[in-house]
Amino acid sequence: MSERPLPTIEGLKSACDANYALVKNALDRLEDPLSDEKDEGGWSVKQLLSHLIGAMYRVPIHASFYLAGNGDAVPDIPIEPHNDYWINEWNNATTANYRAALDLAYQGNVAFLATLDAADLTRPGNTIFGEWPLGMMLQISYAGHPLNFHGEQLEAFLAAD
Repeated sequence: MSERPLPTIEGLKSACDANYALVKNALDRLEDPLSDEKDEGGWSVKQLLSHLIGAMYRVPIHASFYLAGNGDAVPDIPIEPHNDYWINEWNNATTANYRAALDLAYQGNVAFLATLDAADLTRPGNTIFGEWPLGMMLQISYAGHPLNFHGEQLEAFLAAD
């Protein structure tokens, strides 16, 4: 398990807020109709938005594997890192649709974070990246994933729009 200090609930809330602001800011700058053109990595802006919003929806689901408990066994956390979480509804979605879905995902995560306590953040889980405590998985999900893996990609789409 990581030797990094675990984030606090308040720190996780701030990271969730920053994730929300990153995607909301992009949506506020994008114009309809959204392009289906792919970037160098093979993703369209629609797929990237689907991935970022879908990943936010999945955070409480991943956390449920930590929180449901499995006796003394460390649970396996089913994270799919390269899934774009595409649903057919996105085919005809506008920025308003993406924004509404983002708002709902964010509100759900804020409500979820309000249910946690400091002890919950120490619960271990086996991820595809190794054994991580819940707090670390949440920090990576809210801050590391959108900023470190997709921030530049999102900015490139904004520059092209």
